[in-house]
Amino acid sequence: MKWRASPCCSPEHIEDLGRATGLHGMWGVAPRAPIHIGYDRLVIQQIAMLEQGRIGRHSVLLADLHAQLDPILSAEEAKRRTKYYQAFFEYGCGLKASYFIGSEIQQSPEYVGKLYQLLPRIGLAAVRDVVPAGMRVRGQRETLSLVHIVMQCLDAIVLGADLVYAERSQDKVYSLLQLFPDRLMNGQVQFAYTASSRDVKGRPLAESSRATRISFHDSEDEIRGKVRVMYAPLGSTAGEGQDPRSNLLLDAYKWSVFPWTNEPVRVNSSQLGERSFTSFTAFHDAYCQEEIHPADCKETLVKLLLSRFSFVLSCMGSGVCAWVRPATQIDGTS
Repeated sequence: MKWRASPCCSPEHIEDLGRATGLHGMWGVAPRAPIHIGYDRLVIQQIAMLEQGRIGRHSVLLADLHAQLDPILSAEEAKRRTKYYQAFFEYGCGLKASYFIGSEIQQSPEYVGKLYQLLPRIGLAAVRDVVPAGMRVRGQRETLSLVHIVMQCLDAIVLGADLVYAERSQDKVYSLLQLFPDRLMNGQVQFAYTASSRDVKGRPLAESSRATRISFHDSEDEIRGKVRVMYAPLGSTAGEGQDPRSNLLLDAYKWSVFPWTNEPVRVNSSQLGERSFTSFTAFHDAYCQEEIHPADCKETLVKLLLSRFSFVLSCMGSGVCAWVRPATQIDGTS
């Protein structure tokens, strides 16, 4: 299978994220967890907005200071992971943007001055009320984590963004911008909220763990074990009904397989032999009509993910770091 270093976006990948065009977009992400397929959906939608002209220029903020809320993560390790994230998004996924390292902006005197003005005005109690469950930090680091929530909003102002792209779970966080004084605001900030991606158990990624996310450096046995437990109802019930998990197997094909290749996707059906699909729509229809079985699709998915992961890591070059190779080899040194 030949893979693409940037996705082919089709109408099925586009959500109604607004109609204004030529905006300065921004997306912030903390380089904490190893790269996983949950990012595919987020990247594809941003690239689609760029291709449509919804976003005229785009900024990606790699929040290394936010990542250091993890008590086992040193500043040096956060920098290493930041390099990994940028290499993945820029070279492994083709997300064309201006990339900013959070600490290089957030530790400037101007930024710190604005933050000190905001904290007493907003109050940490108000911040605590908007923190999503998956982002809550307890104990000694709680106050610092609340400050980082305010920084998440301030980042959009400092970078001059017109539009912030984020998962729906972040809408309460960005509601804090309503408490910002007018003198700090550059104008009306718009938001493009997308549905949260989910792990193999159907939980939002913010509530997931390494054991329930499919990461780009997982071994074949790890990937197979995670794919095996994916929620995948058979036939016409696929993606229907009240189950909030939808169909996680179909989601994986929709976001992590079909957009990243121009070649047909072949599934070996135990009943009908090999089936070939040139689009996710055709694959979805065959699945819902029970022409292909979830078990066959899961085994095929394991092979496809392993092949694509190998390609992506090769695109990242020296950006592949401590999660995959020893830290001493990051920059080609030993």
